[in-house]
Amino acid sequence: MTVVNVFCIITSIQIISSDQYDGIDKHTQSGLDLVDRYVKFVRERTEIEQNYAKQLRNLSKKYLKRGSKEEQECG
Repeated sequence: MTVVNVFCIITSIQIISSDQYDGIDKHTQSGLDLVDRYVKFVRERTEIEQNYAKQLRNLSKKYLKRGSKEEQECG
């Protein structure tokens, strides 16, 4: 293999790499955007579920207190 052949191979690799860089960069950025959107989704869902759990606890406490008073009046 001559120096000219090696130079041609390296030049070809550099051309292919620079052409593919844009595609790889676009694909990577798309993946990062998807992860960002997913993180936002999970955070919002977590907030909703925490509020829901809190409301259910309050509801059950409310009716447990009422039930115990009614049971005491009847007993």
